[in-house]
Amino acid sequence: AELEAKQKAAEEAKVKAEKESKQRAELEAKQKAAEEAKVKAEKESKQRAELEAKQKAAEEAKVKAEKESKERAELEAKQKAAEEVRKNAELEAKKKVEEEAKDRVALEAKKQSELEAKKQAEKEAKKIVEEQVRKAAELDAKNKLEEARKAAELEAKKIAEEEAKKIADEEAKKIALEEAKKKAEQAAKEELTDKNKLSDELKERLDRRK
Repeated sequence: AELEAKQKAAEEAKVKAEKESKQRAELEAKQKAAEEAKVKAEKESKQRAELEAKQKAAEEAKVKAEKESKERAELEAKQKAAEEVRKNAELEAKKKVEEEAKDRVALEAKKQSELEAKKQAEKEAKKIVEEQVRKAAELDAKNKLEEARKAAELEAKKIAEEEAKKIADEEAKKIALEEAKKKAEQAAKEELTDKNKLSDELKERLDRRK
């Protein structure tokens, strides 16, 4: 009975030991699994954190690149606009200078044309005045010559008649008439010479007034 009791106790102890060993093994397995799960979770968490960090860095880099690209595009647009403004300003300045040059040339040409026209008009007016003076002088001289001729003829006629009365001789009358004609022609020539001098003086005065 003692032996059986010992055997039974040993058996129970063995069963208990096996049970405890099994429980311990299960516990260790659970602990190991939990540790592995923990390690795996930490590893995954670390990887996820690294991935998120990389994604965040990539996103920030993308945003930064887009911002820099936008700023660069804006700067280029501003520079292009400024260049366009500068070119337009230069073009406007060039056009203005060209227009002013054209206006100056046109004004000079107009002044020159007006001056030439004025000179030509003055020249024509002078010619007309000179022609009128010449014609007037010629007409006056002609009239005076005609008057002198008539007067000479009349004087010659009178002289001839007087001489004819005094001298009965026809030859004497002829000589007297010839002398009278010569005197009349001489008087007419002197009158014409005086008229020409008067005409020349009139021209000189007119030129001096101009």
